[in-house]
Amino acid sequence: MNNPLLRSLRRGDPLIWFTGSALGVCLLMIAGLVGVILVNGLGFFWPRPLLEVTLRDGGVFLGEVENREQIPNPGHPDHLKKSRIQLRVGNRDLLGFDFKWIDEDEIARRPALPEAWFIERREYGPLIGTPVLLKEGEAVRARGP
Repeated sequence: MNNPLLRSLRRGDPLIWFTGSALGVCLLMIAGLVGVILVNGLGFFWPRPLLEVTLRDGGVFLGEVENREQIPNPGHPDHLKKSRIQLRVGNRDLLGFDFKWIDEDEIARRPALPEAWFIERREYGPLIGTPVLLKEGEAVRARGP
């Protein structure tokens, strides 16, 4: 009757250790979930650089790179060897589209423009551009970027 194992079982020591271990595992899972949310979610609050993409044919687009993918061309030697970028150009009211796929072979230059602005709007998607003139009523307050 004086067996220490039986006394330990009667007092519930194994269950105390089990619940403590389960609590530790739950806290680790919660910390991991918070870490995943932070890693995937905090990038939303930092703006990406705005690029001015100049094409070989002279076309110019201003926007942020949203995606990059390989171009499929099954049955040809260049299958998945070329790539293209998806540029978020915004300005749907001016251009008629929000996004533009551009083959990287067509790009002549793509410098980042620090003076470009990305302004969220309720209609027609974001406004992406460089400021030219700031007016208050008829008075000009500022010119240029």
